[in-house]
Amino acid sequence: MFPLLVHVAWLEGQRFVRRIHRRRHPAPAVDDALWRPPDSELCRAAAATCALHSTPALVGHCTRTYAFGMALSDVLGRRPDRELLWVAAQLHDLALTPAFDGDAPFELRGAEAAYAWCLEHDVAPHHAELVHEAIRLHTSLEAAQREPEIALVHFGAGVDVIGYRLEDLDRGTVAEILDAWPRTGFADELHGLIEREAKKTPTSPIGVQWRLGFGDRIHAAERQLSRRA
Repeated sequence: MFPLLVHVAWLEGQRFVRRIHRRRHPAPAVDDALWRPPDSELCRAAAATCALHSTPALVGHCTRTYAFGMALSDVLGRRPDRELLWVAAQLHDLALTPAFDGDAPFELRGAEAAYAWCLEHDVAPHHAELVHEAIRLHTSLEAAQREPEIALVHFGAGVDVIGYRLEDLDRGTVAEILDAWPRTGFADELHGLIEREAKKTPTSPIGVQWRLGFGDRIHAAERQLSRRA
């Protein structure tokens, strides 16, 4: 755990530097055409699967994960395949739903479920593998250095769950995303779901992060984001 503590401290230091930078150089507004959901048969199928298994609060989170990820793609100069990013974002929390419960870490259960879903929907195996890795690593620090689709699921979920990289987004853009997909009941619901997963798999990435105060950060982000809405 010690190396992770050091890395978390480094990340918080970097966040402080970004906040100072953004006071002088505010984040640019992002055209909503960039972060609106893509429309294809595959994207509609992914959204339908998410809605079939997830609560409305989780559906909203999965969609905001895509929207925040795409908004950050513009700021960070990362250019993902929008369809694959949407699929990964929509399916990334399947393992928090009853249909995909189990004893393995939820990141891995979700990744395996999404990989099988991709193959069933004729997604090329190497693209299915990219979706798998985006979900497997979405709570991991490693994701930030990987392909855009992997990094942006990590960043998009990070904004919505703990306010990670929120300072890199224009206030108006954040408000538009929250207006499109409100966070009603999300923080309390996610807190309970993640606490359950952390207790089941204490050595998993989310289990370790839970012991470092992840639950408190969920509610801190709720307060941060409510001020942007």
